[in-house]
Amino acid sequence: MKSFAIAGALLGLLLFGAWACGGSSYSTPTGPAGTPTFTKTVTSTKTITLTPTVTATHTPTQTPTVTNTPTVTSTPTATPAIVFTTKSDGSSATGFAYSAAGATVNADQSLVLSAQVGDVISIEANGTHPLYFYQSGAGSCVVTARTTNFTYTIPSSGTYYFHCGNHGNNCGGTGTNGNVTCSSTSCTAMAGVINVP
Repeated sequence: MKSFAIAGALLGLLLFGAWACGGSSYSTPTGPAGTPTFTKTVTSTKTITLTPTVTATHTPTQTPTVTNTPTVTSTPTATPAIVFTTKSDGSSATGFAYSAAGATVNADQSLVLSAQVGDVISIEANGTHPLYFYQSGAGSCVVTARTTNFTYTIPSSGTYYFHCGNHGNNCGGTGTNGNVTCSSTSCTAMAGVINVP
C-alpha cells in the first residue's frame, strides 16, 4: 500500500514536468501552423527642404567725372572806320594817290579826313608803296617804310600825316618826289592828313 502511494506521486511529477516543458498540451499561436506573423512598423520620414538665401552683391557704379569744356569766344576784329587804298591817278604829280570814302581830295590829290579817338583806320601798303605814318601831336613816327597793310586805332586827339615813300610829292620841299623821312608834314600827291579833335 505504501509503495503504491509513492508510485502515484512520481507519476504526478512526471506529468507536471511534461506540461511545464512543452509537452503535447502546449498551445500554438493563432494563425496557420508554422507561418510567422510579421508586424510592419511605419517610420515617419521628415523631408527637409532647403530654401536658398539670396544675398545681394553690390556692384560699384562709376560716377563719371564731368569736365567743363571752355567755350572759345572769338574776339571780333574791329571793322576799320576809314580804309585807304592805293590807286593810279593821272591827276597826281607822281601818277599815284590814295583813295578813301568820305575824304576831301585836294587839287594835288592828297587827302584830308576827320576821325574820332578810338576809330580804326586801315592803309594799304606794299613794296611799291611803302608807308610812312606820323603822329604830330606826340611827335612820334608810328611806322616807317612799311610794306604790308597797316591797321591802327587812333589813341588820342591830334593830326596824323601819312604818305608813300616813293610817290609822295613836295615832302622835302617844292618839286621833291618821294620822301624817306617819316615826320614830313608837307607831302602832296600820294599823301594824306587825318584830323582828330
